[in-house]
Amino acid sequence: MKFVQKVGPFTSNEIIFNEEGVTYLQIGIEYPQSIPISEYALDEEFNDQTKIKIQYTVGQFWREFLITEKDMFEVSLVASKVNVVVLQNKNPYIIINVAYDIES
Repeated sequence: MKFVQKVGPFTSNEIIFNEEGVTYLQIGIEYPQSIPISEYALDEEFNDQTKIKIQYTVGQFWREFLITEKDMFEVSLVASKVNVVVLQNKNPYIIINVAYDIES
C-alpha cells in the first residue's frame, strides 16, 4: 500500500492525484487547524464546503464521485486510472490523505 498526503491550500480544479493501475483507493480529509471565526465572518459563502471530485475508470467508462470535507471515500478497483481533483476549496488548512494499491 502507498500513501500520499497533499497539504492545502489548493486552487480550484487542481489535480492532486493521477495514477494508473489502481486496485484499491481510500481518501480521507483532515484539518489540523480551524479557520478563525473572523475569516468565516468575511466569507459570504461560509456554508459551502470543500468539494473533491474522484474519477476512475470501469472498463472504458469513467465514474465520478463527489465528496465534501466531512466524507471519506473507499473503493476496490480493477486496475483503474484514478484522478482526484479539488473542485472548490473553502478551507486553506485542508490535508487530503490518499492511500492506494497498484496492480502488481
